Amino acid sequence: MDAGDDELLDLLNDSGAVSGVLWRSVSDGVKGVRGVNAFFRNSAGQLLFPRRAAHKTRWPGALDFSVGGYTLAGESLDDSFVREAREELNVDVGEFGWRVMADLSPFSTGISCFMRIYEVSIDTLPHLNPDDFSGAEWLTPEQLRKRAAAGEKLKPDLPNVIDLVYAKQ
Repeated sequence: MDAGDDELLDLLNDSGAVSGVLWRSVSDGVKGVRGVNAFFRNSAGQLLFPRRAAHKTRWPGALDFSVGGYTLAGESLDDSFVREAREELNVDVGEFGWRVMADLSPFSTGISCFMRIYEVSIDTLPHLNPDDFSGAEWLTPEQLRKRAAAGEKLKPDLPNVIDLVYAKQ
């Protein structure tokens, strides 16, 4: 990340209250940041899993959340989700609506940061931003679990979040 591309993120304490700010460039491994992730779900019950572009520094070629990213300092979670969906998938999620599936804490779940999980019902493949993704697949949670067990490369939080949000699917 170039210094000009760095972003300020809220720093949260163990209970999730904002206690300061820090630069994204120094946030790796800091559990006290927050982010949003979403699953796009089609009428067949499959979730959209984009494949991270090969040039990405972190987890190149891995299957990822449909949408995901950090929430900027002072930004609401919903605004962060709308921004990330527009940046990564060129989708205005306001046209489809969404629901909040979970609010997760890194201290009780083992995930990397405070995270709000959204779900959007959509049957069409969005226009993927090629800077972020090289393709995408529609898979059920069970199909993703089988692919992971077979060695498929996944973004690290993805299997844990799938189990937390879609435990019986």
